[in-house]
Amino acid sequence: MAAMAAWLVVTVVSQHPDRGFDKLRKADPTGLLIPNWRFFAPEPAVDDTHLLYRFHSPETGEYSQWYSANQAQQRKLVHAFWFPGRREEKAVFDVTAGLLSNVNSGISASETRQLSAFSLLSNYVRRAADRDHPLAESPEFSQVQWLIARFSGYSEVEDVAYDYVSPVLSRSAVETEVM
Repeated sequence: MAAMAAWLVVTVVSQHPDRGFDKLRKADPTGLLIPNWRFFAPEPAVDDTHLLYRFHSPETGEYSQWYSANQAQQRKLVHAFWFPGRREEKAVFDVTAGLLSNVNSGISASETRQLSAFSLLSNYVRRAADRDHPLAESPEFSQVQWLIARFSGYSEVEDVAYDYVSPVLSRSAVETEVM
C-alpha cells in the first residue's frame, strides 16, 4: 500500500509545470511507470487570434470599417465534451501562426504572398466577406484587405496586438495577385 501511495505522489508531483520536478522521471527511464499527463504545450496560447477585414473601393480609394471574419465562440460546459466548431478556430490559429512565423523570419512581401498560409487566409477572408456582409453586393467595393489581430479575450488590461496587415486584394480572385 505504501508503494502505491508513493507512486501516486511521484506521479502527481511530476505533472507540475516547472520542469525541475522532471528529476523524478529519471527513476523511470522507459517512461512507463511515471506517466506524463501534461495537457498543454510548454508555452500554451494565451491570446485569441482574430482575422479582420475591410472593403476597399479602387475608384474612390475609400475603405470600410473593419469587420470580423472569425469570432471565437463563447464557451459552454458541453464544449468540454463536444465542440466541433473549435476545429475552425484551431485551424485559423495554426495557419496565422505559420504565416507570422514566416513573416517574422524576415521574408519579403512578395515571398509572403507565395506562402500557402497567405493564400488560405486570403481565401478564408474573401469567403467570409462574401457570405456575411451587405457590402459584398456592392460592385464599388471590389477589393478586400485583412488583418491579423491578437488580444487576450476576456482581459481588458492588455491592448490589442496588430500582427500583420495584408495588401489590398481583389475579392474575386482565388489566387493572390500582385498589386
